[in-house]
Amino acid sequence: MMDVQQALRFQWSPSVLVGGGIVLIGMVVLSIWTWRRTGFSKGVAIVELLRIAIATLIVVLLAQPEWIEVTPPPEHPEVLVLSDVSNSMDTEDVHVSEGEPPISRRAWVERVTGDQAFWSKLEERYRVVFEPFAASGGENRRDGSDYAAALARVLEREQTVRGVVVLGDGDWNEGSPPLETAARLAMRRIPIFAVPTGQETPLPDLALRNVNVPAVTVEERTLRIPFSIESTIGRDIQTIARLRVTDGESAAMAVRVPAMGRFQGAFTWTPSMPGEFKIRLTIPVARGETSSENNEVIVPVRVQKEAIQVLLIEGTARWEYRYLRNAFERDPGVDVHALLFHPGLGRTGGGRGYLKSFPQTREELARYDVVFVGDVGVDQLSPEACRRLKGLVEQQASGLVLMPGLAGRLRSLQQTALGELFPVELDPQLPRGEGSAQLQPYALTDFGRKSLLTKLTDDEVENLELWERLPGFSWHAGVLRALPGSETLVVHGAASNAYGRIPLIVTRPFGHGKVLFMATDGAWRWRRGVE
Repeated sequence: MMDVQQALRFQWSPSVLVGGGIVLIGMVVLSIWTWRRTGFSKGVAIVELLRIAIATLIVVLLAQPEWIEVTPPPEHPEVLVLSDVSNSMDTEDVHVSEGEPPISRRAWVERVTGDQAFWSKLEERYRVVFEPFAASGGENRRDGSDYAAALARVLEREQTVRGVVVLGDGDWNEGSPPLETAARLAMRRIPIFAVPTGQETPLPDLALRNVNVPAVTVEERTLRIPFSIESTIGRDIQTIARLRVTDGESAAMAVRVPAMGRFQGAFTWTPSMPGEFKIRLTIPVARGETSSENNEVIVPVRVQKEAIQVLLIEGTARWEYRYLRNAFERDPGVDVHALLFHPGLGRTGGGRGYLKSFPQTREELARYDVVFVGDVGVDQLSPEACRRLKGLVEQQASGLVLMPGLAGRLRSLQQTALGELFPVELDPQLPRGEGSAQLQPYALTDFGRKSLLTKLTDDEVENLELWERLPGFSWHAGVLRALPGSETLVVHGAASNAYGRIPLIVTRPFGHGKVLFMATDGAWRWRRGVE
């Protein structure tokens, strides 16, 4: 506990001291003379004493008395260094020295914050505290910069903070305006020192972007390989894009990239044999280009001899299930099997492509590349079946898609071996999800804009516009947040909770495979939005 010193302080000027003394002495002499004239009357003595007291009080007030409380500063006054770690800080446009390629804004901030000699002078008087910040409302969110929330946290420790240093690119795109919070800090005499990073305009560069290739394809099936070349150079660029595949096939394309613009194109490749391949796209370094690291993209692809094997597991034949099954059956590169349980009827669905029960052996299950698990629970899938599904994803690099439904059965699988694969934390207050009378919008995240899973068209801008006009959804599962290590591709466009926007499509790697959680059952409406 800090000791507080208290004292009464007067500001005695020479004029107040001399003038007040003369007045008080004259007042005392006059009062004594008056008291003697009245024969030392008791009543007169009281009046004269009161007059002397009032005169004394007036003289004291002229000395401007003040009650002073001195609170010593904390033992460890702090200087808080806030560093932006959002995705925009990955931009490589910071020149450290002549002749060297530019580094990212994040790397420059890490250099500065890690330089002990740089902060040593300040640490002689203060305790320097480094704190990263990005978007608010969720763990590991780096798709935005909430400067106001970062500064607001300073107000909670204003007793110890003596100054704030902000390292970032100033790309505020989330939360309330930071100016209001900065003004509140200024009223508390906590200065803010902003250190900007990066360039106001992009460095001259050519970059290969949006090379989206599926991880698995089929032999003798033509694969389209879209790509784009983005230019921040102030002149048109004539260049050549080249494609090379490890099977020996190659192709080239002469392109013209407009000044400060973008070129979009696509190669095609028809694999003639199964196996693991690498597709390499390159463009030459242009004159005046500052970085060549983004002039090459290498992506792996696995070619299978047979069609991709898909297993659909569902409780009832809801619209989502019918849409997916029909879409897979129309695709010649997909071989689909379905297991429809019909809870309450005591039998499974029958017909072409239907299974009577879950694959009984590990070998029977191993044939599937992707498994869709819909609105089913522990009453439909046994603990042993869940363990086999987990092993299929973890060891065989298969994909697992979790699709909850209105019955809320899927959440019971969290108590099985599949619980470890869930990429989200479900809301216990909404076991059957939440519905709406109006269709709700989707919103792509930064991860979603770059992911092949949410790429409905090759052009990134067109893809974003397409997602904005997609038919919405009327129901979504109760999801609190995406778990650490996962990537949120799509969020609720109009609703949020304590962790931020509600995640709708979330992926995460598990072992050698991957898991996708689809929190809505409105994908069957997308065909109308796309077509």
